[in-house]
Amino acid sequence: MSVDFGGCVNNVNSTCLDFGSQNENNAEFNSGVLGISKNEGETNYKEISPRSTLYVNFSEFNADPQGLPLSDMLLEIKYKDVLESNNQKYTGSEWGTRTTHRVFIDLKNNFENNDLLYYNYSNKNEYTSSYAPYASLGEFNDSEWKIEQIPIKKTQFTLLRAINGKFTIRIRMPTYPEDSLLYFPIDYISLKSISHEDYLKITGIKRELLGFYQGNIPKDEPEIQINYPNPSLVTFTRDIMMPIYNSTKPKQEELTEKISGFSTLGEIEPLSFGIYSETGISNLNFSVSDLDMNSYKISKDKIKIYEVIEAESLANVYGTRNYHSYILQPDRIEEISSLDVGKNSSKRIWIKVYVPDNIPSGVYTGRLDIRQESNLLKSIEIDFSVSAIKLDEPESLNSVYHDPYIRMYSSNNSEVFRFYRETGLVPFYYAPYRTEQQISVIRNSSRDIVDYNLTGFEKRIDRMISEGVVKDRMIIELVYLWQYLVYNDVYGTAIDSNLYYNLSDPKFVNAFSLVVKKLIQIGKDKNISFIFSAGDEPGIDPYKRIVIDRIFTIIKANNGNTTITYYTNAQNEISSGNYNTPNSKIPPLIDLVDYKVWAMLYSGAGYLKNYSNYGYYTTYSSNVRNPIYNRFLHGAFVLKTDAVAISVYAMGDWVRDPWNDFDKPGHYISPFTYPDFLLAYPTWSGKLIPTMASEGLREGIKDDKYFETLKRLIKETPENPASVQA
Repeated sequence: MSVDFGGCVNNVNSTCLDFGSQNENNAEFNSGVLGISKNEGETNYKEISPRSTLYVNFSEFNADPQGLPLSDMLLEIKYKDVLESNNQKYTGSEWGTRTTHRVFIDLKNNFENNDLLYYNYSNKNEYTSSYAPYASLGEFNDSEWKIEQIPIKKTQFTLLRAINGKFTIRIRMPTYPEDSLLYFPIDYISLKSISHEDYLKITGIKRELLGFYQGNIPKDEPEIQINYPNPSLVTFTRDIMMPIYNSTKPKQEELTEKISGFSTLGEIEPLSFGIYSETGISNLNFSVSDLDMNSYKISKDKIKIYEVIEAESLANVYGTRNYHSYILQPDRIEEISSLDVGKNSSKRIWIKVYVPDNIPSGVYTGRLDIRQESNLLKSIEIDFSVSAIKLDEPESLNSVYHDPYIRMYSSNNSEVFRFYRETGLVPFYYAPYRTEQQISVIRNSSRDIVDYNLTGFEKRIDRMISEGVVKDRMIIELVYLWQYLVYNDVYGTAIDSNLYYNLSDPKFVNAFSLVVKKLIQIGKDKNISFIFSAGDEPGIDPYKRIVIDRIFTIIKANNGNTTITYYTNAQNEISSGNYNTPNSKIPPLIDLVDYKVWAMLYSGAGYLKNYSNYGYYTTYSSNVRNPIYNRFLHGAFVLKTDAVAISVYAMGDWVRDPWNDFDKPGHYISPFTYPDFLLAYPTWSGKLIPTMASEGLREGIKDDKYFETLKRLIKETPENPASVQA
């Protein structure tokens, strides 16, 4: 199923490379990976050689000065399906959801981060012109000629960019041993600018094929019709955790021209109100005054005004029966310039007050003005109460995947740290991701490891401390470190069936113990407790279980703390399968894991076992835009369970395009896909755009701070009537 755009066309809005034509001058490409021209019926084509990569460079068109497209684009490829990708051989099992036996399509872009500590900064050619994996070809091996249409949405983070005047498309052949004789027939490849309406047509077809379906939201309107005063501009409020949809009609009791809030010192407090219009109204702009109390004030410069943007995104908790359903829902907040409200619809205004940490208690008052051009339409009173206390830090560690030096969430890493700092999240740290930039080995004349240079590691930790995102604890992920030592420094060979004994060999144990001791000492010198991880979800997987058993044994022997994503079956003895171990068994992990972090689906079972240092990770719901999920999981649920470790997946692990919740990576087998796990949308400007999920997360961590403060005050003054009541 496709939308007809005329095939291979060259004009001001389209450029095409026709491989079956005598004239191939419309693009640059590495012709050496292509065979001679062939024909099949009316189709003239060439074949991409086995296990090779084709690069196609189209001359820039329809682009801004940064090379980013001015409109939505369409990459269209006509090819013959001659490879099978869903065979169990390539998916790992009968129920496999992923395969690498496809022809992959990548888009070239400029993923540049100017932070000197960002990995590979010194090697700009390696990271500034990277490729975004975007699509794939080939699936059924039915020898049918097909047209694959790959829409590319113009967003604030468009994944296609013209670099040095060229749009570059990379086509990678599969590399299995049996693919040495696989030739891939291709007729043409074209790049077109398209309208957003055409983009929606194509993506609508793809959504249907992937099994997505639109869910219904309940009516959000009064039971009895209301005659609103000034129906063109109605203002109303409701709890910040209760959504306001475009279709919302406010109830009588919600109507107001006043908003109120409460905060303690140094916190970020959200305020909110809705605007409803029966007639439709446009070009609204907003300004806010200082919030004053006698001679004290909260400056208007500390108050930011946002619009809550609706978008179609997945609505259900991932892994549940209906996780392919989506709705048009409040998605993110963006700083507001002007606002249009459609007929019989609502928009939500979201306000963040950055409360100073040195003002007295009291009620601070001000106003927010709504204007249309220069005409004042309405003023909203603001009453903002401040209690001059500082909240205690939470006992729980709120960690977030991933390391800010690895993946580019923003071209400005300070913006990433600001987001972490304001939200209350502590990033994981992967050591070493690029070994030579973090941890380098020092050897004696016999080539034995006698020391490590950890300067790069310390610089990055110091940066996170100075940015205020690390206080007293953080998780250090060592999965790359032990692999580096095994592959490059100790054995120099791939991991095999003797993995258990390789990781038990004194040469490895001594080398790994030495670096663990140094890392622990660095933490002590900086008053930080490092908690070490070395993998993910070991369960009953023999490989993972061996790794965690051996690595954690070394860490514990050196008085280090450990954590892992945990399941009940991790405490069972299991068979070692194809790996050689004593008695062909792998012992339980229960005594090796200090912080057992349970998947939410099994968090109840973990809680009932009453282990110390109980924790959970929120993968299955962290992406859901409704903020109440994350607020509950980082606030009230922490209080109820006494959890000390909550891990969030993820800051940004998006499926292909972070601005499209319905796309599918090239290696996924339909209809399987994942939602976009992200707390903030990336942009090429460097700004991060928070999702509503992250707003709830911040409020949940703040709730936990209130709980900790309350518990301390009760303990300090147990006879106080308020303490007794609490």
